[in-house]
Amino acid sequence: MASREQRIGHLLRRAAFGARRAQLDAFTELGTLSAIDTLLGYARIPDTVDTVIGAPGHLRTSSEFKPYRYINHAAQRWIFRMVQVHARFRSG
Repeated sequence: MASREQRIGHLLRRAAFGARRAQLDAFTELGTLSAIDTLLGYARIPDTVDTVIGAPGHLRTSSEFKPYRYINHAAQRWIFRMVQVHARFRSG
């Protein structure tokens, strides 16, 4: 049977982009259900992705980027948001 740390490590590799040692320890301390709640509670993280798209050091788009109109643009925005949330997670 896998240990709690192994299960959390697997969860973070599958549902996030992995984790540093301190983050693995913090999520392990939370326990599986709370770790899942934290990972899926992305709505609680401010959605400021539109303020950084195209900014220096961030992903660029064409001037006609309309994620609320075109499904392909919406998919790109979702990826941008995942990257932004991941960057906050990794720096925290």
